[in-house]
Amino acid sequence: MANTCFTDYTVVGSEDELKDLYDKMRGLEQLEKSLVENGWGKTWMGNLVTLFRGKVDGEDGIYCRGFWSNLDFDGSTLSFNTESAWSEMGDWRHFVESQYKTIKFWYMTEEEGEGYFLTNDKEGRYYPYRYVVDIEDGAYQEYSTEEEARAYIEERMGRKLESSEDPSEALSDWGDDHGLFAAYRIFEIEEDQA
Repeated sequence: MANTCFTDYTVVGSEDELKDLYDKMRGLEQLEKSLVENGWGKTWMGNLVTLFRGKVDGEDGIYCRGFWSNLDFDGSTLSFNTESAWSEMGDWRHFVESQYKTIKFWYMTEEEGEGYFLTNDKEGRYYPYRYVVDIEDGAYQEYSTEEEARAYIEERMGRKLESSEDPSEALSDWGDDHGLFAAYRIFEIEEDQA
């Protein structure tokens, strides 16, 4: 069984192109049944590829193992979330971008099981956080700097970290000492170069 990857997208571009993409995605959501039979429902990513006359999965197709939700368009940005298998669907994202002249997808993605956190928003315009502290049962605290993350860990543990102390190890040991079985960890959000 695949681990679930959660991705938040913010899409920018010309208002006309954003509205066109929104209308297409919203139209798929409002269909009585899925455009293509699948196990993901009407908002399966492959439905959008099919709508653009692209090939889904297989040797030459776009890998589409996920669906979107929370679609919103405010007139200047389009946003939505996806749940997908293992990772952010980069080929899908690139394919949809290629259907327009101005559209660009910015994203932040996390796959908790493997500690996979990634963004392509290098400047932090839409996703400013660079550190994630896994505190318990899948609940996360996000921070822009390592210093902020360390301060949170110190507050949580009730003591200062030594300069040579690894924050993740200290937090994990603290969780173990307090009978907390959740994986207490700190992750640096990596920058996707693609």
